[in-house]
Amino acid sequence: MDAESAFKLVGNFGRYQCFLAMLLFMCNFIAAGQLVLMVLVGATPNTTIPNEQNLTTIVTEFNLYDKPWVVELTQSLLMVGFMVGCFCFGQVADVYGRRPVLLIGGGVTGICGICSGFCQCWETFAATRFLTGVFVGATSSSAFVTMSEFLGKSTWAVVGLFYSCCFSVGIMLLALIGYLVQQWRVVCYITGGMFIAMLPLLILFLPESPRWLYSTGKTEEAERMLKMFARRNGREDGDIHLTPAERDTSRTHTLADFFRYKILAKWLLASVYIWFTCSLVYYGLTMGAASLTTDLYVGICLSGAIEIPATLGCIVFMNWKWVGRKGTLMLLFIIGGGSCIALIFVPGTYETTHLVLGLASKLAIAAAFAVVYIFTSEIFPTPVRTVALGTSSTIARLGSVISPFILLSVKSHPYVPYLIFGICMVLGVAVTFLLPETFARVLPQTVEEVVEPHKHMVSSQGNEDNAPL
Repeated sequence: MDAESAFKLVGNFGRYQCFLAMLLFMCNFIAAGQLVLMVLVGATPNTTIPNEQNLTTIVTEFNLYDKPWVVELTQSLLMVGFMVGCFCFGQVADVYGRRPVLLIGGGVTGICGICSGFCQCWETFAATRFLTGVFVGATSSSAFVTMSEFLGKSTWAVVGLFYSCCFSVGIMLLALIGYLVQQWRVVCYITGGMFIAMLPLLILFLPESPRWLYSTGKTEEAERMLKMFARRNGREDGDIHLTPAERDTSRTHTLADFFRYKILAKWLLASVYIWFTCSLVYYGLTMGAASLTTDLYVGICLSGAIEIPATLGCIVFMNWKWVGRKGTLMLLFIIGGGSCIALIFVPGTYETTHLVLGLASKLAIAAAFAVVYIFTSEIFPTPVRTVALGTSSTIARLGSVISPFILLSVKSHPYVPYLIFGICMVLGVAVTFLLPETFARVLPQTVEEVVEPHKHMVSSQGNEDNAPL
């Protein structure tokens, strides 16, 4: 049997997999505190509001009142680091395994996060944020793939959406920490320390991905791992016998493999654009969260809270055969893009209308980002899945690098950011159309299953798409 058949015996989402999913939920929950940290520690306090009278940030301590670009630059450097981490460690995880990357990434992220709080000038602070970005990128890209590979295909989408919700809850927690502490250095210590506190749990309880073991030819180890899963789920393990996966053992799959076949190249390029759009719009709207209300902490909290119902609502649409993953993503792009473009034509005096359209666009892009994680992971075969996810996420960070500077144009041209965001999402509808629907499709275990569908019955794409470039 193959890995997917084995999971039907092991249990698609048994009690042991639930425990492992909770561990990896923590990674995304804690990562939010690092990726959105600048909304809080880079804020300019409004001393007319009681909640912000005692707030210290890098702006107040490093006297950056006349240098607003420093905050945007620091956030951009974080995302550049995230981009580097996703790209480099995505390939490392496919070669050496998911577990080592998660442990190293989580530990170093915590150290760098804590070091940020000891910086005595904005230059060193920016440098530590860059390093933090590198390793939180390694942790985030590997954590989602690892969690998915612990589960049976039938539960992947639902659990993946709950994983995305953890990021939203992490944003809300950051707002609470900021409200209670109001000292930017202490906030850095707390958010970095969370990664250090999580590390012993990962070391003790996180196993290697059985799907990765199977796809890399370590069939016996994968069998032992799956039997352990079965026992801890309270099931019999005697019938689990894996058939070695078809694979090219002469080399390791890399990014170059995507461009050996038209179908993989097309899917990767489409995935890259969609990820770029989601990241550009999501972080653009998130970094402007404080403008939702006059209270900094309420604004940050709202920006996280409004994501949860939209993300969970995707469960219904993604698992409805008439819509599926592809249709859900296209619908969200239409809603988000339409809301952003509509904002251009609404007079500034219509504050309620602005708020509703702004929330609608944030809800749509947050849900779209959650769908993209799942959709991308389901499209690509196991040997190159982390490379695909890492590459897409890497290019996506260009969007998050650019978005802070797009927001700087709000003062002189208030509608330019919304126009850019809206156009990108509308184009995303057309690009999504190029990708296959993955609802109820067997998860491809090897590259051969995708490029030779007539043998493996995994993809419905024609031979023209599967021809070498």
